[in-house]
Amino acid sequence: SGGDDSTSVELLENPDFELGDVTAWSTNDGTSSIVISSEQAYTGTYSGKITGRTASWNAPIQSLVGKLDQDKSYLVSARVKLANADNAQVKLSIRVTSGNDTQYLGIASAEANSSDWVALSGNYSNNIANQSDIAIYIEGPDAGVDYYIDDISVKLDPISNLTDFTPVTAQSLKSLTGMNIGVAVPAGNASNSILSSTARQTASQNHFNQLSAENIMKMNAIQPSQGNFTFADADALVNYAANNGMSVHGHVLVWHSQVPNWMQSFNGDKSQWIAMMEDHVYQVASHFSGKLASWDVVNEAFNEDGSYRSIAVDNGHGADQRQASIWHQNIGDEFIALAFKKAREADANVDLYYNDYNISWNEAKLDAIVNMAANFIDNNVPIDGIGFQMHINSNGPDKAHFAKQLKKVVDLGLKVKLTELDIQMNSSGDLDTFTPFVAEKQKQRYFDIVSTYLAVVPKNQRGGITVWGIGDADSWIQGLTGNTDWPLLFDDNFNPKPALQGFADALAADPRADEPNLEDNQDNTTTPAANLVTNSDFESGNTHNWFGHGPTSVEIESSEVNAGQYAAKASARTDSWNGIAHNINLTPGETYLVTAWIKLANAAADKASLSIKLTDDAGDHYNSAAYQVEVSNDNWTKLTGEYTHTVSGNDLGTYVYIEGPASGVDYYIDNISVVAK
Repeated sequence: SGGDDSTSVELLENPDFELGDVTAWSTNDGTSSIVISSEQAYTGTYSGKITGRTASWNAPIQSLVGKLDQDKSYLVSARVKLANADNAQVKLSIRVTSGNDTQYLGIASAEANSSDWVALSGNYSNNIANQSDIAIYIEGPDAGVDYYIDDISVKLDPISNLTDFTPVTAQSLKSLTGMNIGVAVPAGNASNSILSSTARQTASQNHFNQLSAENIMKMNAIQPSQGNFTFADADALVNYAANNGMSVHGHVLVWHSQVPNWMQSFNGDKSQWIAMMEDHVYQVASHFSGKLASWDVVNEAFNEDGSYRSIAVDNGHGADQRQASIWHQNIGDEFIALAFKKAREADANVDLYYNDYNISWNEAKLDAIVNMAANFIDNNVPIDGIGFQMHINSNGPDKAHFAKQLKKVVDLGLKVKLTELDIQMNSSGDLDTFTPFVAEKQKQRYFDIVSTYLAVVPKNQRGGITVWGIGDADSWIQGLTGNTDWPLLFDDNFNPKPALQGFADALAADPRADEPNLEDNQDNTTTPAANLVTNSDFESGNTHNWFGHGPTSVEIESSEVNAGQYAAKASARTDSWNGIAHNINLTPGETYLVTAWIKLANAAADKASLSIKLTDDAGDHYNSAAYQVEVSNDNWTKLTGEYTHTVSGNDLGTYVYIEGPASGVDYYIDNISVVAK
């Protein structure tokens, strides 16, 4: 190739159309066309207008053959405005052909409109060898949508000329934020176990406040033969973390890979498969109850097209992933919900995550996961968050698309955790040396990923960010691709790389730094506010401390539960205000979050309220935290709201109760809480 070493030289011909024609531009199909236009221009007089498109990939294109140098980085940008649609997604891309392989590389994407010019910008690393063709194009809107382009640019990135590694001054990632900064570590009998490596211990203790086990908590390690649970290695890691002020993220309760042979050959009907899976989940989660911050409950249950992994229809990220899920094949879709319910039964407080790969960019796959999670929420299946694995590379995903994917989960109200972050720098296999240029590009990628996460995810929905390994020598990537690579924050000798500085720079620039910290303090340095309701989930197997508000029978119930094994049932009610009650001691002037779950027993639908009765020197007062909420016998319904305890004189007695359904209507309640805000 014959690129110019100057970072100021524009490598495109006619990038702003000010020649008054479309010289050097064409389209990538035989139907659409690009014409010169003075109707709109970002700068100057002219722009290029694209018309006659019959598919979203139809696009204006310009060849870059002979213009770029091998293994150099380029800054790529464009401006786009729609002509005949209000809004549409647009994408700036590079097409590269080498031999029989053509790759379509997304550089940047954005939502375009007809009112303003939208900017697209990103970075392209020209590291694909033996190119026969390379071109830049702008695609995306639906068929029939016309649009203008202007001020397209391709210039050499200044980092391409670096001769020295940029300095690393960050001393501690965890000190720059209040959220979990985690790292996956080898343990057990691994030759590189953190428990026997001073270098790994030093790096992890300096920078991270959470550990994930790479392998020792997976199914084949924890239950190698039926009923034989081997917790010693995992216990040792959990103890090491606790002794060094770290929390632990559990990985993983249910997965289709690294399953012991006895599970793979298990012979039973559906109910027996459910019992076997639930037993594993319950035994493991209960063993670690109160000791972990979070769990990956189910891992990688979806194919790339958004279908369940009943058959493996995608290549995944390695040979282990080119297999179907025995759990889906033998149980069906519901295996995921069953696993989450059993995990919650075993540990009432640990955060429960669904975890998967490629969802930072794959819309079909993430949409399927989001739909599943929304269904869980609607049906009271316990789920706290979605884990984005984040095994990505130097070219994608772009920041705008990643942000769009994150927001889908944020909008559900769930937590978002980046669970297995690493960034391949040599996915094509064309590099053999970690140069200052490669290091700086990786630094920018880590900065972009972390800063995008911090910009999109509110503090109270941050599960944190975990890097999948300490030093490059420990990374699984080289075994996966067969290429030399440098995907992590530390080199083979555990020296910090510029990538660590990029991570630190993003943390230091957190745009949400002034938001309140996560209430449940995921680094476990403080204790969450106490639930003032005792026996709140009835898992004691009785209704101690509960009584009837008016004529009401209060009984323990096991046939209908929101979580765990027991709930309470209200019956023999003679009026709508009759219900189940519990005394509480509240502080005057304090505001409380009050919550309860309810399901009707012998009526299809009715309304229910979550109420507080206060008796003080002025008499009786009745307040509703949630008033006249529609409830049914199909699903459990959450009643929740705030209550401020305002007292005249002395508090002579306060209790919370659930009322509202008509006389004679029985109902179940579970998981009641009153917590100071």
